[in-house]
Amino acid sequence: MPRCLSGRASRGARASTPFVLIVLRMILDVQSSPISSIMQIMREQIERWLVEEGQFNRYVEHPNANWVLLANHPKNQPTTVSIINPKASPDRVLIEVSVNIADDAQGLFQKLAQPQREKILRELSMELNRFPISFGMIHPQGILKHLVLQQEIFSDGLTKHALFTAIQNVYKAFLQSQWLLQRELGGQHKSGNDFGIGFRPSES
Repeated sequence: MPRCLSGRASRGARASTPFVLIVLRMILDVQSSPISSIMQIMREQIERWLVEEGQFNRYVEHPNANWVLLANHPKNQPTTVSIINPKASPDRVLIEVSVNIADDAQGLFQKLAQPQREKILRELSMELNRFPISFGMIHPQGILKHLVLQQEIFSDGLTKHALFTAIQNVYKAFLQSQWLLQRELGGQHKSGNDFGIGFRPSES
């Protein structure tokens, strides 16, 4: 019995090993490792973690990324979280929720005076600044059309814990954005897979 418990503890320790140590071991084994191999190992490790937690959706291609993995968070829910390895910065991954604002919500923005639009966008920015993420908004004439929420993890800090903490951070920021717009624009959140007024999570 003690040997079995010891074996489980050892496997758990390996699962949380920082990604940089995994890469260093690989380099020591083969003496040299092209960056493409490191990116491939990073992708395989993240995909394995997502599968373990029942959140893996699929792999997709993007012209600005070496690879993109899509996850459903929470498990079996329709919120799409993208895990991106950008070509411009292959030493990191971006955890992202990208949101298209629905036409009905844009219509409600259009009915507001410009000062009211700016007030809502300012409050949204202040709320998002409470989270350890970065964000971007497209809002011509004060009409919110698109929202991107991101958190980055460098390869030397990539663990299963860091990955799912970042996923949870961007998801919470997504929910807070949704609730704020519902409050300001008069929408009501429904149960199940309905995201309420104004939200259509998109794939990056």
